[in-house]
Amino acid sequence: MEKNNRVIRASVRSFYDAQKLRIEIGNRLVANFYATLGHVPGEKLEAMENEAKKVLHKITIEYSLISEAVANKGIRAKVKYLRTHEGVINSPFEYELTHFYMSILDTEAELLKTIEYELEDEPLWTGFLKKVKGCGPLMAAVIISEFDVHKAKYISSFWKYAGLDVVCTMKNIPLADAKKYFSGAEEFYVDGDILVVDGVPYTLVDNNTMVVVPDWKGRSRRGEHLVNMKYQAKDGTEKERLSITFNPFLKTKLIGVLGTSFLRSGSQYAQVYYDYKNRLENHPKYKDVSKAHRHNMAIRYMIKMFLKDMWVFWRKAEGLEVTPSYAEAKLGIVHSNPVVLP
Repeated sequence: MEKNNRVIRASVRSFYDAQKLRIEIGNRLVANFYATLGHVPGEKLEAMENEAKKVLHKITIEYSLISEAVANKGIRAKVKYLRTHEGVINSPFEYELTHFYMSILDTEAELLKTIEYELEDEPLWTGFLKKVKGCGPLMAAVIISEFDVHKAKYISSFWKYAGLDVVCTMKNIPLADAKKYFSGAEEFYVDGDILVVDGVPYTLVDNNTMVVVPDWKGRSRRGEHLVNMKYQAKDGTEKERLSITFNPFLKTKLIGVLGTSFLRSGSQYAQVYYDYKNRLENHPKYKDVSKAHRHNMAIRYMIKMFLKDMWVFWRKAEGLEVTPSYAEAKLGIVHSNPVVLP
């Protein structure tokens, strides 16, 4: 199984490498087309992204027609044909660049077939991920190859590794704003240089005008979220540097790709998103934040609940212990799960 995961991981990373190169070549193709029309680099074009897709589609269709016309006739016939051809592709350079683009596109397709083949023997894919609407073979391969269920004794380990947990740092806020910060608190009073909120003391500073409170934020590349990590330098010595504590590739795929896919496909987990966003909109602490902020929070929560269900299934499938989450074990909070897989 470990060997298969290595193969899947190599296939996934190779696929995204090929995709990145294909996108770069596609952008160059479109840029070259606009240059022939007299467009000056740096000038803005209205609806550039959508227009570029249309142009690229037209280029690829024309490439197929030209390929059929000059098949097995050699470079001289190709050059002669292109000189008299009236269309998007008008030079050997444009033709070969398009050929390179199409070759990489074929490589992506072959790599995807390899990934789908390797997933056939993966119980997490056949027993769980395949049943989740919005999670295709490529995303399933990302999940299987990036997570290690044997190391993750708790679901929080998955959340932390994917950068979906929150990190607590301390910050100073004006005492005048403390009531809004602690909205919903029943007990609120100042005792000397201490602010007491529902029996919990918070230190006052700057002549008792500021209060030190916890600042919970999603794990990110912020300076306060970085930690000292040891590494071996080129000269063989051991050194330290500030480093992130999560897998940025995995976080991007889960939040930016899978989260969006759940919403667009009407996945079972989309309802988790809408329910949580509704809670935020009616919560006194979050109802005044931006819509984008609440959207991002709801996306993250949806993915966390998806990972929780997946982690439970995966641990059981591997014969490993399934421990309760912190909310259940320490706080006694048990959430009803609205997701029912077929």
